Amino acid sequence: MEIPQSRAFVQFTDDADIANYAREAIERFLRGEVINGRGDGSFNPLGIATRAEFAQILRNFLESVEQE
Repeated sequence: MEIPQSRAFVQFTDDADIANYAREAIERFLRGEVINGRGDGSFNPLGIATRAEFAQILRNFLESVEQE
């Protein structure tokens, strides 16, 4: 499944905390506007997503694949 890539990748302030195995997926989801990160420029890869955050990610994902 392809996610349309519509924006440039931006490094997160806590990029060093992102596991190597997850980097490619995070970059593709960011470029596809599925995820945005936090307002302070971080991603918080060690944090826990709230239900609202996960619901928004899921909605963004479904909208991006419907556009194909």
